[in-house]
Order: sequence, then structure tokens, then C-alpha cells
Amino acid sequence: MLGHGSGGTMMKRIIDDVFAATYGSEELSQGNDAAVLPAPAPGERLAFSTDTFVVTPHFFPGGNIGRLAVCGTVNDVATSGA
Repeated sequence: MLGHGSGGTMMKRIIDDVFAATYGSEELSQGNDAAVLPAPAPGERLAFSTDTFVVTPHFFPGGNIGRLAVCGTVNDVATSGA
């Protein structure tokens, strides 16, 4: 179950209690939903976003969950410096 929407209290608790405690890193400690990290190949970087998108109702006039997901992800990685 996804609760509290983007950046909500339930998601923050999961990030703090599970991911940060296990995989602590500078990028993770910033609390953002996107980051640019060094890639395995020297001089390259890897950009990623961890957003999820849920809409209610599932079907609605003019709705396009694919477009929402792509635009949201592109926005996140662009603003993180990708």
C-alpha cells in the first residue's frame, strides 16, 4: 500500500528505517527521490529516479499515466543534474 503521496511520512519512514540504515550514503541522506551517481565505468554517471505514480480513479477522461510517469521521471533526473 502506498500512503501519503509523494514524500509522505510513510515513505520517509521506509527510507530512513530500511534503506538509509542499510545502505547509508551521501546521496541517500539528502532525502531526494532522484540522484546522479558515479557509474562503474570511469568518468560516467548514472541518473535515476524512484518516483511512483498512482492515480484515482484508474480511468478518467484525458488521463495518461504513461505520460505522467515519463514527465515526472524526466523532471526528477533533470533537476538532479543529469
